[in-house]
Amino acid sequence: MSVRIVLVLSDNSEITSEQVLTFRFEKEAYLPYTTLSASFLTTQVVEGEVTGVKLYIDSRLVHHGTSDTFETKRKGDCFHGKLTSRSFTSMLLQNQLEPGMYTHISLNRLMDGFVTIPNVTHEDSPDESGYIYVKYGSDQWDGIVNLCYKQQLTYPYIGGTNCVMFTPKTEPVQVTIDNSHQLESGHRSIDKRIVSDWHMADVDDAYGTFDLHVAAADSRGIVRHRYFELDRQYLYSPASALDFRAAYAGRGMKCDFCTYVGYSGEDLYDIASFGSITGRICRIVVTGSRSGITTSLSIYHDYFHS
Repeated sequence: MSVRIVLVLSDNSEITSEQVLTFRFEKEAYLPYTTLSASFLTTQVVEGEVTGVKLYIDSRLVHHGTSDTFETKRKGDCFHGKLTSRSFTSMLLQNQLEPGMYTHISLNRLMDGFVTIPNVTHEDSPDESGYIYVKYGSDQWDGIVNLCYKQQLTYPYIGGTNCVMFTPKTEPVQVTIDNSHQLESGHRSIDKRIVSDWHMADVDDAYGTFDLHVAAADSRGIVRHRYFELDRQYLYSPASALDFRAAYAGRGMKCDFCTYVGYSGEDLYDIASFGSITGRICRIVVTGSRSGITTSLSIYHDYFHS
Protein backbone atom coordinates (compact mmCIF):
# COMPACT_ATOMS: atom_id res chain seq x y z
CA MET A 1 0.00 0.00 0.00
CA SER A 2 1.57 3.28 -1.14
CA VAL A 3 1.18 6.75 0.39
CA ARG A 4 1.98 10.01 -1.39
CA ILE A 5 2.09 13.59 -0.19
CA VAL A 6 1.77 16.22 -2.92
CA LEU A 7 2.62 19.87 -2.24
CA VAL A 8 1.00 22.41 -4.56
CA LEU A 9 3.09 25.58 -4.88
CA SER A 10 2.01 29.13 -5.65
CA ASP A 11 3.05 28.77 -9.32
CA ASN A 12 0.83 25.63 -9.58
CA SER A 13 3.83 23.33 -9.76
CA GLU A 14 3.83 20.25 -7.53
CA ILE A 15 6.33 18.39 -5.38
CA THR A 16 5.60 14.75 -4.66
CA SER A 17 7.02 12.66 -1.83
CA GLU A 18 6.50 8.93 -1.39
CA GLN A 19 8.80 8.90 1.62
CA VAL A 20 6.05 9.56 4.15
CA LEU A 21 7.37 8.99 7.67
CA THR A 22 4.10 9.44 9.55
CA PHE A 23 0.62 10.72 8.79
CA ARG A 24 -2.79 11.01 10.40
CA PHE A 25 -5.94 11.59 8.35
CA GLU A 26 -9.37 12.10 9.94
CA LYS A 27 -12.89 12.47 8.61
CA GLU A 28 -16.02 12.75 10.78
CA ALA A 29 -19.74 13.00 10.07
CA TYR A 30 -20.28 16.25 12.00
CA LEU A 31 -17.06 17.96 10.89
CA PRO A 32 -17.31 19.82 7.56
CA TYR A 33 -13.69 19.17 6.61
CA THR A 34 -10.99 16.53 6.73
CA THR A 35 -7.73 16.99 8.63
CA LEU A 36 -4.22 15.82 7.85
CA SER A 37 -0.92 15.97 9.68
CA ALA A 38 2.16 14.44 8.11
CA SER A 39 5.93 14.15 8.25
CA PHE A 40 7.88 13.26 5.10
CA LEU A 41 11.22 13.40 3.29
CA THR A 42 11.98 14.87 -0.13
CA THR A 43 15.12 15.51 -2.17
CA GLN A 44 13.52 18.53 -3.84
CA VAL A 45 14.00 22.04 -2.56
CA VAL A 46 10.64 23.62 -1.74
CA GLU A 47 10.83 27.01 -3.42
CA GLY A 48 7.81 29.25 -3.26
CA GLU A 49 4.77 29.20 -1.03
CA VAL A 50 2.92 25.94 -0.38
CA THR A 51 -0.73 26.71 -1.21
CA GLY A 52 -2.23 23.24 -1.24
CA VAL A 53 -1.73 19.73 0.12
CA LYS A 54 -2.90 16.39 -1.27
CA LEU A 55 -2.80 12.94 0.30
CA TYR A 56 -3.05 9.83 -1.86
CA ILE A 57 -3.40 6.32 -0.46
CA ASP A 58 -2.60 4.03 -3.37
CA SER A 59 -4.21 5.91 -6.28
CA ARG A 60 -7.08 7.34 -4.20
CA LEU A 61 -7.07 11.07 -3.42
CA VAL A 62 -8.43 11.17 0.14
CA HIS A 63 -7.48 14.72 1.14
CA HIS A 64 -7.07 18.02 -0.70
CA GLY A 65 -6.77 21.18 1.34
CA THR A 66 -4.95 24.29 2.37
CA SER A 67 -1.59 24.34 4.08
CA ASP A 68 -2.36 25.43 7.64
CA THR A 69 1.23 24.99 8.80
CA PHE A 70 4.32 23.91 6.87
CA GLU A 71 7.93 23.48 7.93
CA THR A 72 10.93 22.12 6.10
CA LYS A 73 14.53 21.64 7.22
CA ARG A 74 17.60 20.06 5.69
CA LYS A 75 18.67 16.66 6.98
CA GLY A 76 21.78 15.45 5.18
CA ASP A 77 21.09 15.13 1.48
CA CYS A 78 17.32 15.62 1.74
CA PHE A 79 14.69 17.79 3.34
CA HIS A 80 12.38 16.84 6.20
CA GLY A 81 8.92 18.36 5.89
CA LYS A 82 6.11 18.65 8.44
CA LEU A 83 2.62 19.95 7.74
CA THR A 84 -0.94 20.25 8.95
CA SER A 85 -3.85 20.77 6.60
CA ARG A 86 -7.63 21.10 6.53
CA SER A 87 -9.63 20.37 3.41
CA PHE A 88 -10.97 23.25 1.34
CA THR A 89 -14.47 22.70 2.76
CA SER A 90 -13.18 24.19 6.03
CA MET A 91 -13.79 27.57 4.40
CA LEU A 92 -17.53 26.92 4.60
CA LEU A 93 -17.03 27.84 8.27
CA GLN A 94 -14.98 30.92 7.41
CA ASN A 95 -17.37 32.72 5.07
CA GLN A 96 -20.45 34.56 6.29
CA LEU A 97 -23.68 35.03 4.36
CA GLU A 98 -25.47 38.36 4.19
CA PRO A 99 -28.04 38.40 7.01
CA GLY A 100 -31.69 38.03 6.13
CA MET A 101 -34.36 35.61 4.94
CA TYR A 102 -33.60 33.40 1.94
CA THR A 103 -36.70 31.81 0.41
CA HIS A 104 -36.90 29.22 -2.37
CA ILE A 105 -33.36 28.17 -1.50
CA SER A 106 -31.71 24.90 -2.54
CA LEU A 107 -28.32 23.37 -1.87
CA ASN A 108 -27.42 24.17 -5.48
CA ARG A 109 -28.24 27.87 -5.01
CA LEU A 110 -26.58 27.99 -1.60
CA MET A 111 -23.33 26.56 -2.97
CA ASP A 112 -23.26 28.15 -6.43
CA GLY A 113 -24.95 31.51 -5.96
CA PHE A 114 -22.98 33.06 -3.12
CA VAL A 115 -19.37 32.40 -2.08
CA THR A 116 -17.34 30.26 -4.49
CA ILE A 117 -14.71 28.10 -2.80
CA PRO A 118 -12.06 26.43 -4.99
CA ASN A 119 -11.95 22.64 -5.20
CA VAL A 120 -15.32 22.26 -3.43
CA THR A 121 -18.25 20.49 -5.10
CA HIS A 122 -21.69 19.42 -3.90
CA GLU A 123 -24.47 16.93 -4.42
CA ASP A 124 -26.93 17.99 -7.12
CA SER A 125 -29.95 19.10 -5.08
CA PRO A 126 -32.28 21.58 -6.81
CA ASP A 127 -35.05 21.22 -4.19
CA GLU A 128 -36.19 24.77 -3.30
CA SER A 129 -38.85 23.77 -0.79
CA GLY A 130 -37.00 25.24 2.16
CA TYR A 131 -35.90 28.61 3.41
CA ILE A 132 -33.12 29.75 5.72
CA TYR A 133 -32.87 32.72 8.04
CA VAL A 134 -29.31 34.02 8.30
CA LYS A 135 -28.39 35.76 11.54
CA TYR A 136 -25.53 38.24 11.86
CA GLY A 137 -22.30 36.29 12.02
CA SER A 138 -23.75 33.06 10.62
CA ASP A 139 -21.44 31.16 8.28
CA GLN A 140 -22.21 29.30 5.07
CA TRP A 141 -22.04 25.90 6.76
CA ASP A 142 -24.73 26.98 9.24
CA GLY A 143 -27.05 27.70 6.32
CA ILE A 144 -26.27 24.32 4.77
CA VAL A 145 -26.94 22.53 8.06
CA ASN A 146 -30.31 24.20 8.61
CA LEU A 147 -31.47 23.65 5.04
CA CYS A 148 -30.48 19.98 5.20
CA TYR A 149 -32.41 19.46 8.43
CA LYS A 150 -35.51 21.13 7.01
CA GLN A 151 -35.47 19.17 3.77
CA GLN A 152 -34.08 15.82 4.91
CA LEU A 153 -34.26 15.76 8.74
CA THR A 154 -30.59 14.76 8.57
CA TYR A 155 -27.18 16.38 8.99
CA PRO A 156 -24.97 17.18 5.97
CA TYR A 157 -21.53 15.66 5.58
CA ILE A 158 -18.47 15.76 3.34
CA GLY A 159 -18.33 12.88 0.88
CA GLY A 160 -15.36 11.91 -1.25
CA THR A 161 -12.88 14.76 -1.50
CA ASN A 162 -14.55 18.10 -0.67
CA CYS A 163 -18.09 17.23 -1.80
CA VAL A 164 -20.99 18.56 0.31
CA MET A 165 -23.69 15.90 0.68
CA PHE A 166 -27.29 15.93 1.93
CA THR A 167 -28.21 12.28 1.38
CA PRO A 168 -26.46 8.98 2.21
CA LYS A 169 -24.89 6.99 -0.60
CA THR A 170 -27.30 4.89 -2.65
CA GLU A 171 -24.59 2.31 -3.39
CA PRO A 172 -22.33 2.30 -0.33
CA VAL A 173 -19.11 0.30 -0.18
CA GLN A 174 -19.40 -2.56 2.31
CA VAL A 175 -16.36 -3.32 4.43
CA THR A 176 -16.25 -6.46 6.57
CA ILE A 177 -13.47 -6.81 9.14
CA ASP A 178 -13.26 -10.33 10.52
CA ASN A 179 -11.91 -11.00 13.99
CA SER A 180 -8.51 -12.15 12.75
CA HIS A 181 -7.82 -8.73 11.17
CA GLN A 182 -9.02 -6.58 14.06
CA LEU A 183 -6.43 -4.88 16.23
CA GLU A 184 -9.11 -3.74 18.66
CA SER A 185 -12.83 -3.07 18.87
CA GLY A 186 -15.07 -1.56 21.49
CA HIS A 187 -17.85 0.79 22.51
CA ARG A 188 -17.72 4.46 23.52
CA SER A 189 -20.28 6.82 25.01
CA ILE A 190 -20.18 10.63 25.22
CA ASP A 191 -22.61 12.22 27.67
CA LYS A 192 -20.92 15.58 28.23
CA ARG A 193 -22.88 17.34 25.47
CA ILE A 194 -26.37 16.08 26.38
CA VAL A 195 -28.80 18.83 27.47
CA SER A 196 -31.79 17.76 29.55
CA ASP A 197 -34.14 20.70 28.89
CA TRP A 198 -34.45 23.23 26.09
CA HIS A 199 -36.53 26.41 26.38
CA MET A 200 -37.27 28.80 23.49
CA ALA A 201 -38.92 32.21 23.83
CA ASP A 202 -42.11 33.01 21.94
CA VAL A 203 -42.81 36.14 19.83
CA ASP A 204 -43.32 38.16 23.04
CA ASP A 205 -39.94 37.02 24.44
CA ALA A 206 -41.77 34.97 27.08
CA TYR A 207 -40.84 31.43 28.06
CA GLY A 208 -43.10 28.48 28.81
CA THR A 209 -44.67 27.84 25.41
CA PHE A 210 -41.82 26.03 23.64
CA ASP A 211 -40.06 23.51 25.87
CA LEU A 212 -38.44 20.14 25.28
CA HIS A 213 -37.30 17.57 27.82
CA VAL A 214 -34.73 15.00 26.65
CA ALA A 215 -35.55 11.61 28.18
CA ALA A 216 -32.02 10.28 27.59
CA ALA A 217 -30.79 12.67 30.29
CA ASP A 218 -32.94 11.06 33.01
CA SER A 219 -31.18 7.71 33.29
CA ARG A 220 -27.83 9.50 33.30
CA GLY A 221 -28.76 11.89 36.10
CA ILE A 222 -28.05 14.87 33.82
CA VAL A 223 -29.72 18.21 34.55
CA ARG A 224 -28.74 20.93 32.08
CA HIS A 225 -31.19 23.67 31.08
CA ARG A 226 -30.63 25.93 28.07
CA TYR A 227 -32.66 29.04 27.14
CA PHE A 228 -32.57 30.79 23.76
CA GLU A 229 -34.48 33.46 21.88
CA LEU A 230 -37.15 32.71 19.27
CA ASP A 231 -35.39 31.01 16.37
CA ARG A 232 -36.71 32.53 13.13
CA GLN A 233 -35.02 29.68 11.30
CA TYR A 234 -37.96 27.47 12.31
CA LEU A 235 -40.99 29.78 12.37
CA TYR A 236 -42.89 27.23 10.27
CA SER A 237 -42.40 24.64 13.06
CA PRO A 238 -41.10 26.04 16.37
CA ALA A 239 -40.76 22.54 17.84
CA SER A 240 -38.14 21.78 15.18
CA ALA A 241 -35.85 24.43 16.68
CA LEU A 242 -35.89 22.44 19.93
CA ASP A 243 -35.60 19.06 18.23
CA PHE A 244 -32.60 20.10 16.15
CA ARG A 245 -30.68 21.46 19.13
CA ALA A 246 -31.37 18.34 21.17
CA ALA A 247 -30.29 16.11 18.30
CA TYR A 248 -27.04 17.99 17.70
CA ALA A 249 -26.19 18.10 21.41
CA GLY A 250 -26.47 14.31 21.47
CA ARG A 251 -24.21 13.76 18.46
CA GLY A 252 -22.08 10.66 18.72
CA MET A 253 -23.50 9.85 22.16
CA LYS A 254 -23.06 6.12 21.51
CA CYS A 255 -20.42 4.63 19.26
CA ASP A 256 -19.04 1.24 18.24
CA PHE A 257 -15.52 1.25 16.82
CA CYS A 258 -12.97 -1.08 15.29
CA THR A 259 -9.31 -0.71 14.27
CA TYR A 260 -7.69 -2.89 11.63
CA VAL A 261 -4.49 -3.09 9.60
CA GLY A 262 -4.60 -1.37 6.21
CA TYR A 263 -7.16 0.85 4.50
CA SER A 264 -9.90 -0.38 2.16
CA GLY A 265 -10.87 2.94 0.60
CA GLU A 266 -14.07 3.34 2.65
CA ASP A 267 -15.70 6.74 3.10
CA LEU A 268 -18.29 8.31 5.37
CA TYR A 269 -21.69 6.60 5.12
CA ASP A 270 -20.24 3.45 3.61
CA ILE A 271 -21.20 0.35 5.59
CA ALA A 272 -18.83 -1.43 7.98
CA SER A 273 -19.33 -4.79 9.70
CA PHE A 274 -17.27 -6.13 12.57
CA GLY A 275 -18.35 -8.72 15.10
CA SER A 276 -22.11 -8.32 15.60
CA ILE A 277 -22.02 -4.63 14.58
CA THR A 278 -23.12 -3.33 11.18
CA GLY A 279 -23.81 0.29 10.33
CA ARG A 280 -22.94 3.45 8.44
CA ILE A 281 -19.40 4.73 8.97
CA CYS A 282 -19.45 8.07 10.84
CA ARG A 283 -15.76 8.56 11.61
CA ILE A 284 -12.57 7.44 9.88
CA VAL A 285 -9.05 7.83 11.23
CA VAL A 286 -6.20 6.52 9.07
CA THR A 287 -2.71 6.60 10.55
CA GLY A 288 0.53 5.43 9.04
CA SER A 289 4.25 5.13 9.53
CA ARG A 290 7.03 3.09 7.99
CA SER A 291 5.71 0.09 9.91
CA GLY A 292 2.34 0.21 8.13
CA ILE A 293 -1.16 1.70 7.98
CA THR A 294 -4.06 1.23 10.38
CA THR A 295 -7.66 2.42 10.06
CA SER A 296 -10.15 3.09 12.85
CA LEU A 297 -13.84 3.12 11.94
CA SER A 298 -16.67 4.39 14.16
CA ILE A 299 -20.40 3.75 13.85
CA TYR A 300 -22.58 6.25 15.74
CA HIS A 301 -25.90 5.60 17.41
CA ASP A 302 -27.63 8.94 17.90
CA TYR A 303 -30.57 10.93 16.54
CA PHE A 304 -29.14 11.20 13.03
CA HIS A 305 -27.67 7.67 12.95
CA SER A 306 -29.75 4.75 14.21
